Amino acid sequence: GNGRGRTFSVICVRNRDLYFSPCITDQRLSRVQVVKMSRRLAGLEKQNTEHRQTELVLFSLLLSACLLNGWLWIRR
Repeated sequence: GNGRGRTFSVICVRNRDLYFSPCITDQRLSRVQVVKMSRRLAGLEKQNTEHRQTELVLFSLLLSACLLNGWLWIRR
C-alpha cells in the first residue's frame, strides 16, 4: 500500500445519460455509497414517522367513532 487504494472505472447513469468516470478509488466509492445509503435511510425514517402519526390519528378517529356508536346504541 500506497494508501490510495485500487483504481478502476465506473459506469454511471444519471439523467438517462451514460458516462464513464475513470480513476475513482475504492475508498471514494465506498464513501459515496455510505452517503447515499444514509440519505435513503433518513428518508425512510422520516416516512416511517409520518406514517406512525397518520396511523395514530386514524386509530384515534376509529376509537372515537366506536365509543360514540356504543354510547348512542346504549341510549336508544
